[in-house]
Amino acid sequence: MFQRIVCFKYKPATTAEDIAAHFRKFRELTGIIPEIVAYRGGMCFPNADGTPPEYDSAHCLTFKTKEDIAAYFYHPQHQELGKYVQTISEKILVLNAEI
Repeated sequence: MFQRIVCFKYKPATTAEDIAAHFRKFRELTGIIPEIVAYRGGMCFPNADGTPPEYDSAHCLTFKTKEDIAAYFYHPQHQELGKYVQTISEKILVLNAEI
C-alpha cells in the first residue's frame, strides 16, 4: 500500500468557507477516482510544546500501487482540485510513502 500526504498552508485571506470547500472537494474525489482506497483529512494543531504547525491542513490518501498514485495525479478531477488549491494556498507539501 502507498500513502500520499498533502499538507497546505493557506493564504491569510482564505475563509472558513474556502477551507470547507477544500475538504469537500478532497472527499468527493473518493467517489470519482477509483484508485483511491481511503482518504482522511484534518486541520493541523500545535505540538505538545506549543510550537505552531508549519501547515494548516493535512490530507492522507491511500493507494494500492504507485501507478494508482500516478492515475490519481493526472485525473482531470484532481487537476481541477489542484487549480483550486493554488488560489487558497501559499505553500504545499507532498509526500509519497510505501506503508
